[in-house]
Amino acid sequence: MPKRSVVQPKRVSKKLPSDGDANPKQMQNSHFPRFGELPPETRLQIWRAALHQATVNRTIHVEVHPQIGTTAHACFTSTGVFCGRHGSCPSFREGVPHWSIGCMSDGYFASTDLVSSPEDSESSSAMTGLSLACRESRMTVLELYPKFFKVYQGPWHPGAKSRLVRCRPETDMLVIYAVPDVSLSHTRYETLTSDEHWRALNESRMQRFPYNNRDFAAFKEMVSCFQNVAIFSRLFGGGEMFPQGSQESDANIVPGIDLFNSTDMMALLLFFKSLKNLYFWLDPVCYANAWDDAIRVSNVEDLKCDEEPDVVHMRATVEDFIHRYNEDVEVEKNHSVVADNTHWIPQPKLLEQVGCLCPASWLQ
Repeated sequence: MPKRSVVQPKRVSKKLPSDGDANPKQMQNSHFPRFGELPPETRLQIWRAALHQATVNRTIHVEVHPQIGTTAHACFTSTGVFCGRHGSCPSFREGVPHWSIGCMSDGYFASTDLVSSPEDSESSSAMTGLSLACRESRMTVLELYPKFFKVYQGPWHPGAKSRLVRCRPETDMLVIYAVPDVSLSHTRYETLTSDEHWRALNESRMQRFPYNNRDFAAFKEMVSCFQNVAIFSRLFGGGEMFPQGSQESDANIVPGIDLFNSTDMMALLLFFKSLKNLYFWLDPVCYANAWDDAIRVSNVEDLKCDEEPDVVHMRATVEDFIHRYNEDVEVEKNHSVVADNTHWIPQPKLLEQVGCLCPASWLQ
Protein backbone atom coordinates (compact mmCIF):
# COMPACT_ATOMS: atom_id res chain seq x y z
CA MET A 1 0.00 0.00 0.00
CA PRO A 2 1.53 3.34 -0.97
CA LYS A 3 2.14 5.86 1.77
CA ARG A 4 -0.15 8.87 1.74
CA SER A 5 0.93 12.24 3.03
CA VAL A 6 -1.52 14.31 4.99
CA VAL A 7 -2.08 17.83 3.74
CA GLN A 8 -1.81 20.42 6.48
CA PRO A 9 -4.67 22.92 6.90
CA LYS A 10 -4.32 26.54 5.95
CA ARG A 11 -3.18 28.53 8.93
CA VAL A 12 -3.72 32.10 10.02
CA SER A 13 -0.91 34.63 10.58
CA LYS A 14 1.92 32.19 10.00
CA LYS A 15 4.19 34.27 7.79
CA LEU A 16 7.42 35.05 9.59
CA PRO A 17 7.64 38.80 10.24
CA SER A 18 10.57 40.73 8.82
CA ASP A 19 12.05 41.08 12.31
CA GLY A 20 12.61 37.34 12.29
CA ASP A 21 14.79 37.21 9.15
CA ALA A 22 17.53 34.63 9.53
CA ASN A 23 20.07 37.19 8.28
CA PRO A 24 20.21 40.10 10.77
CA LYS A 25 22.39 42.27 8.51
CA GLN A 26 19.98 41.94 5.60
CA MET A 27 17.07 42.59 7.95
CA GLN A 28 18.60 45.82 9.22
CA ASN A 29 19.60 47.06 5.78
CA SER A 30 16.24 46.29 4.18
CA HIS A 31 13.73 46.95 6.93
CA PHE A 32 14.76 48.83 10.07
CA PRO A 33 18.46 49.75 10.29
CA ARG A 34 18.07 51.36 13.74
CA PHE A 35 16.48 48.33 15.39
CA GLY A 36 19.53 47.90 17.63
CA GLU A 37 19.06 51.42 19.02
CA LEU A 38 15.69 50.53 20.54
CA PRO A 39 15.60 49.96 24.31
CA PRO A 40 16.27 46.31 25.22
CA GLU A 41 12.75 45.94 26.67
CA THR A 42 11.22 47.07 23.38
CA ARG A 43 13.38 44.73 21.33
CA LEU A 44 12.38 41.80 23.54
CA GLN A 45 8.71 42.67 23.12
CA ILE A 46 9.17 42.67 19.34
CA TRP A 47 10.93 39.29 19.37
CA ARG A 48 8.21 37.82 21.60
CA ALA A 49 5.49 39.16 19.33
CA ALA A 50 7.30 37.71 16.30
CA LEU A 51 7.59 34.30 17.97
CA HIS A 52 3.96 34.36 19.02
CA GLN A 53 2.83 35.17 15.48
CA ALA A 54 5.08 32.45 14.10
CA THR A 55 3.65 29.77 16.39
CA VAL A 56 -0.08 30.54 16.42
CA ASN A 57 -1.96 27.21 16.20
CA ARG A 58 1.34 25.29 16.19
CA THR A 59 0.91 21.53 15.86
CA ILE A 60 3.18 18.54 16.53
CA HIS A 61 2.31 15.28 14.77
CA VAL A 62 3.26 11.93 16.31
CA GLU A 63 2.38 8.36 16.98
CA VAL A 64 2.30 7.47 20.68
CA HIS A 65 3.56 4.05 21.73
CA PRO A 66 2.50 3.45 25.33
CA GLN A 67 3.00 0.15 27.12
CA ILE A 68 -0.23 0.01 29.09
CA GLY A 69 -0.87 -2.78 31.55
CA THR A 70 -4.36 -3.76 32.67
CA THR A 71 -5.50 -5.34 35.92
CA ALA A 72 -8.92 -6.98 36.19
CA HIS A 73 -10.59 -5.87 39.44
CA ALA A 74 -13.80 -7.49 40.66
CA CYS A 75 -13.57 -6.22 44.24
CA PHE A 76 -15.41 -2.94 43.75
CA THR A 77 -18.16 -4.44 41.60
CA SER A 78 -18.83 -7.27 44.08
CA THR A 79 -18.31 -5.57 47.46
CA GLY A 80 -18.19 -1.84 46.73
CA VAL A 81 -14.76 -1.68 48.35
CA PHE A 82 -11.46 -1.48 46.42
CA CYS A 83 -8.94 -4.14 47.48
CA GLY A 84 -6.09 -1.63 47.09
CA ARG A 85 -3.82 -4.09 45.28
CA HIS A 86 -1.91 -3.28 42.12
CA GLY A 87 -1.26 -6.03 39.57
CA SER A 88 -3.84 -8.50 40.88
CA CYS A 89 -7.21 -8.64 42.57
CA PRO A 90 -8.07 -11.48 45.00
CA SER A 91 -11.77 -11.19 44.08
CA PHE A 92 -11.22 -11.69 40.36
CA ARG A 93 -12.43 -14.93 38.81
CA GLU A 94 -13.35 -15.75 35.24
CA GLY A 95 -16.95 -14.77 34.56
CA VAL A 96 -17.18 -12.39 37.51
CA PRO A 97 -18.16 -8.79 36.59
CA HIS A 98 -15.05 -6.65 36.74
CA TRP A 99 -13.36 -3.46 35.60
CA SER A 100 -10.01 -3.33 33.78
CA ILE A 101 -7.71 -0.75 35.36
CA GLY A 102 -4.72 0.69 33.49
CA CYS A 103 -1.16 1.62 34.33
CA MET A 104 1.86 2.35 32.13
CA SER A 105 5.33 0.82 32.38
CA ASP A 106 7.00 2.49 29.36
CA GLY A 107 6.26 4.65 26.35
CA TYR A 108 7.70 6.87 23.64
CA PHE A 109 6.81 9.17 20.74
CA ALA A 110 7.46 8.20 17.11
CA SER A 111 7.13 9.91 13.75
CA THR A 112 4.35 8.76 11.43
CA ASP A 113 4.33 7.81 7.75
CA LEU A 114 1.40 10.17 7.16
CA VAL A 115 3.38 13.38 7.66
CA SER A 116 6.86 14.40 6.55
CA SER A 117 7.94 15.85 9.90
CA PRO A 118 6.64 15.94 13.49
CA GLU A 119 6.65 19.75 13.33
CA ASP A 120 4.51 21.62 10.85
CA SER A 121 6.80 23.23 8.28
CA GLU A 122 5.72 26.86 8.78
CA SER A 123 6.32 27.11 12.51
CA SER A 124 9.48 25.02 12.25
CA SER A 125 11.00 27.37 9.65
CA ALA A 126 9.90 30.40 11.63
CA MET A 127 11.40 29.17 14.89
CA THR A 128 14.65 28.31 13.11
CA GLY A 129 14.81 31.80 11.61
CA LEU A 130 14.19 33.44 14.97
CA SER A 131 16.78 31.21 16.67
CA LEU A 132 19.42 32.31 14.15
CA ALA A 133 18.57 36.01 13.87
CA CYS A 134 20.57 37.15 16.89
CA ARG A 135 21.30 36.33 20.51
CA GLU A 136 18.23 38.21 21.77
CA SER A 137 15.84 36.39 19.47
CA ARG A 138 17.37 33.02 20.35
CA MET A 139 16.99 33.76 24.07
CA THR A 140 13.34 34.58 23.39
CA VAL A 141 12.82 31.19 21.73
CA LEU A 142 14.50 29.42 24.65
CA GLU A 143 12.46 31.42 27.14
CA LEU A 144 9.05 30.71 25.60
CA TYR A 145 9.89 27.21 24.31
CA PRO A 146 12.12 25.75 27.06
CA LYS A 147 10.94 22.13 26.69
CA PHE A 148 11.71 19.51 24.06
CA PHE A 149 11.06 15.82 23.70
CA LYS A 150 12.43 12.86 21.78
CA VAL A 151 10.64 11.49 18.70
CA TYR A 152 11.88 8.21 17.23
CA GLN A 153 11.88 7.66 13.48
CA GLY A 154 9.30 4.90 13.52
CA PRO A 155 8.84 2.09 16.06
CA TRP A 156 11.65 1.78 18.59
CA HIS A 157 14.37 -0.85 18.18
CA PRO A 158 17.98 -1.03 19.36
CA GLY A 159 19.85 1.66 17.42
CA ALA A 160 16.69 3.50 16.36
CA LYS A 161 17.32 7.10 15.35
CA SER A 162 15.48 9.98 16.96
CA ARG A 163 15.22 13.75 16.90
CA LEU A 164 14.41 16.37 19.50
CA VAL A 165 11.32 18.53 18.98
CA ARG A 166 11.02 21.80 20.86
CA CYS A 167 7.58 22.40 22.30
CA ARG A 168 5.40 24.50 24.56
CA PRO A 169 2.79 22.10 26.00
CA GLU A 170 0.60 24.96 27.24
CA THR A 171 -0.15 26.20 23.71
CA ASP A 172 1.09 23.64 21.13
CA MET A 173 -1.35 21.00 19.95
CA LEU A 174 -0.23 17.37 19.99
CA VAL A 175 -1.87 15.55 17.06
CA ILE A 176 -1.94 11.78 17.66
CA TYR A 177 -2.09 9.62 14.52
CA ALA A 178 -1.77 6.14 15.98
CA VAL A 179 -1.64 4.28 19.28
CA PRO A 180 -0.33 0.76 18.54
CA ASP A 181 -1.77 -1.99 20.71
CA VAL A 182 1.04 -3.24 22.93
CA SER A 183 -1.01 -3.64 26.09
CA LEU A 184 0.03 -6.05 28.81
CA SER A 185 -2.05 -8.19 31.14
CA HIS A 186 -1.67 -8.42 34.90
CA THR A 187 -3.15 -11.73 36.09
CA ARG A 188 -3.07 -13.37 39.51
CA TYR A 189 -1.75 -16.94 39.61
CA GLU A 190 -1.23 -18.92 42.82
CA THR A 191 1.93 -20.66 41.58
CA LEU A 192 3.72 -17.49 40.51
CA THR A 193 3.91 -14.03 41.93
CA SER A 194 2.03 -11.47 39.87
CA ASP A 195 5.27 -9.82 38.74
CA GLU A 196 6.89 -13.12 37.71
CA HIS A 197 3.92 -14.17 35.63
CA TRP A 198 3.55 -10.70 34.15
CA ARG A 199 7.13 -10.70 32.92
CA ALA A 200 6.95 -14.25 31.56
CA LEU A 201 3.70 -13.56 29.73
CA ASN A 202 4.78 -10.26 28.23
CA GLU A 203 8.51 -10.75 27.61
CA SER A 204 8.26 -10.43 23.82
CA ARG A 205 6.23 -7.21 24.05
CA MET A 206 8.61 -5.74 26.61
CA GLN A 207 11.42 -6.11 24.08
CA ARG A 208 9.68 -3.56 21.84
CA PHE A 209 10.39 -0.76 24.33
CA PRO A 210 13.66 0.89 25.42
CA TYR A 211 13.04 0.59 29.19
CA ASN A 212 15.24 3.60 29.87
CA ASN A 213 14.23 5.23 33.16
CA ARG A 214 15.36 8.69 32.11
CA ASP A 215 13.56 8.55 28.76
CA PHE A 216 10.39 7.20 30.36
CA ALA A 217 10.44 9.99 32.94
CA ALA A 218 10.75 12.54 30.11
CA PHE A 219 7.89 10.85 28.22
CA LYS A 220 5.67 10.97 31.32
CA GLU A 221 6.44 14.65 31.81
CA MET A 222 5.42 15.50 28.25
CA VAL A 223 2.20 13.48 28.34
CA SER A 224 1.34 15.06 31.69
CA CYS A 225 1.98 18.61 30.43
CA PHE A 226 0.17 18.82 27.08
CA GLN A 227 -3.08 20.76 27.40
CA ASN A 228 -4.23 20.57 23.76
CA VAL A 229 -4.55 17.17 22.09
CA ALA A 230 -6.07 16.18 18.75
CA ILE A 231 -6.99 12.69 17.58
CA PHE A 232 -6.56 11.88 13.89
CA SER A 233 -9.74 10.15 12.74
CA ARG A 234 -11.90 9.24 9.78
CA LEU A 235 -15.16 9.04 11.72
CA PHE A 236 -16.34 5.92 9.94
CA GLY A 237 -20.04 5.96 9.40
CA GLY A 238 -20.59 9.62 8.71
CA GLY A 239 -21.52 11.25 5.40
CA GLU A 240 -19.57 10.45 2.27
CA MET A 241 -16.37 8.55 2.89
CA PHE A 242 -14.50 10.40 0.16
CA PRO A 243 -14.90 13.68 -1.74
CA GLN A 244 -17.08 13.55 -4.84
CA GLY A 245 -15.09 12.34 -7.84
CA SER A 246 -12.37 10.76 -5.69
CA GLN A 247 -10.86 7.53 -6.98
CA GLU A 248 -10.33 6.22 -3.46
CA SER A 249 -12.11 3.09 -2.31
CA ASP A 250 -12.47 1.11 0.89
CA ALA A 251 -9.83 -1.31 -0.41
CA ASN A 252 -6.96 1.16 -0.05
CA ILE A 253 -7.90 2.94 3.16
CA VAL A 254 -4.96 3.33 5.48
CA PRO A 255 -5.84 1.16 8.50
CA GLY A 256 -5.81 2.12 12.14
CA ILE A 257 -7.23 5.63 11.75
CA ASP A 258 -10.52 5.43 13.64
CA LEU A 259 -8.94 6.41 16.95
CA PHE A 260 -12.11 7.75 18.51
CA ASN A 261 -13.36 4.15 18.76
CA SER A 262 -10.01 2.80 19.91
CA THR A 263 -9.80 1.41 23.45
CA ASP A 264 -6.03 1.97 23.31
CA MET A 265 -6.52 5.64 22.49
CA MET A 266 -9.04 5.95 25.31
CA ALA A 267 -6.63 4.33 27.77
CA LEU A 268 -3.81 6.65 26.69
CA LEU A 269 -5.91 9.81 27.08
CA LEU A 270 -6.43 9.05 30.77
CA PHE A 271 -2.75 9.86 31.34
CA PHE A 272 -3.03 13.42 29.94
CA LYS A 273 -3.79 14.86 33.36
CA SER A 274 -3.38 18.50 32.15
CA LEU A 275 -5.76 18.03 29.21
CA LYS A 276 -7.96 21.08 28.66
CA ASN A 277 -8.93 20.84 24.98
CA LEU A 278 -9.50 17.69 22.95
CA TYR A 279 -10.15 17.86 19.18
CA PHE A 280 -11.05 15.76 16.16
CA TRP A 281 -8.33 16.02 13.52
CA LEU A 282 -10.19 14.91 10.42
CA ASP A 283 -8.38 12.99 7.68
CA PRO A 284 -8.39 15.11 4.48
CA VAL A 285 -8.63 11.93 2.38
CA CYS A 286 -12.19 11.61 3.65
CA TYR A 287 -13.03 15.21 4.53
CA ALA A 288 -11.30 17.40 1.94
CA ASN A 289 -13.79 20.22 2.45
CA ALA A 290 -12.82 20.42 6.12
CA TRP A 291 -9.43 21.76 5.09
CA ASP A 292 -10.50 24.40 2.57
CA ASP A 293 -11.21 27.04 5.20
CA ALA A 294 -10.27 25.29 8.40
CA ILE A 295 -10.91 26.78 11.83
CA ARG A 296 -10.64 25.39 15.34
CA VAL A 297 -13.87 24.93 17.21
CA SER A 298 -13.52 24.06 20.89
CA ASN A 299 -16.96 22.46 21.19
CA VAL A 300 -18.75 20.48 18.47
CA GLU A 301 -22.04 21.53 20.05
CA ASP A 302 -21.43 24.87 18.32
CA LEU A 303 -21.68 23.20 14.89
CA LYS A 304 -24.77 23.00 12.71
CA CYS A 305 -26.82 19.91 13.35
CA ASP A 306 -29.49 19.96 10.65
CA GLU A 307 -27.65 20.30 7.32
CA GLU A 308 -24.32 18.46 7.25
CA PRO A 309 -24.56 14.66 7.73
CA ASP A 310 -20.90 14.63 8.80
CA VAL A 311 -21.68 17.12 11.55
CA VAL A 312 -24.62 15.04 12.78
CA HIS A 313 -22.40 11.97 12.92
CA MET A 314 -19.60 13.89 14.61
CA ARG A 315 -21.84 15.25 17.34
CA ALA A 316 -23.25 11.80 18.05
CA THR A 317 -19.76 10.28 18.11
CA VAL A 318 -18.48 12.96 20.49
CA GLU A 319 -21.43 12.50 22.84
CA ASP A 320 -20.75 8.76 23.03
CA PHE A 321 -17.02 9.33 23.42
CA ILE A 322 -17.43 11.75 26.32
CA HIS A 323 -19.75 9.28 28.06
CA ARG A 324 -17.28 6.39 27.69
CA TYR A 325 -14.31 8.54 28.70
CA ASN A 326 -15.96 9.89 31.85
CA GLU A 327 -17.05 6.39 32.80
CA ASP A 328 -13.41 5.26 32.58
CA VAL A 329 -12.35 8.27 34.66
CA GLU A 330 -14.73 7.26 37.45
CA VAL A 331 -13.50 3.68 37.30
CA GLU A 332 -9.89 4.80 37.63
CA LYS A 333 -10.77 7.02 40.59
CA ASN A 334 -12.54 4.13 42.35
CA HIS A 335 -9.48 1.90 41.90
CA SER A 336 -6.67 4.40 42.47
CA VAL A 337 -3.38 3.12 43.86
CA VAL A 338 -0.08 4.85 44.58
CA ALA A 339 2.28 5.00 41.60
CA ASP A 340 5.80 3.59 41.89
CA ASN A 341 8.97 3.79 39.81
CA THR A 342 7.83 0.92 37.58
CA HIS A 343 4.13 1.59 36.98
CA TRP A 344 2.61 4.96 36.14
CA ILE A 345 -0.96 5.36 37.37
CA PRO A 346 -3.28 7.82 35.52
CA GLN A 347 -4.87 10.80 37.25
CA PRO A 348 -7.59 11.79 34.76
CA LYS A 349 -10.19 14.53 34.98
CA LEU A 350 -13.73 14.47 33.65
CA LEU A 351 -14.17 15.65 30.05
CA GLU A 352 -16.88 18.21 29.35
CA GLN A 353 -16.51 18.87 25.62
CA VAL A 354 -14.63 17.91 22.46
CA GLY A 355 -13.77 20.25 19.59
CA CYS A 356 -12.66 19.78 16.01
CA LEU A 357 -10.89 21.32 13.06
CA CYS A 358 -13.59 22.06 10.48
CA PRO A 359 -14.68 24.48 7.74
CA ALA A 360 -16.23 27.74 8.88
CA SER A 361 -19.44 26.79 7.05
CA TRP A 362 -20.08 24.12 9.71
CA LEU A 363 -20.63 26.73 12.41
CA GLN A 364 -24.15 27.70 13.39
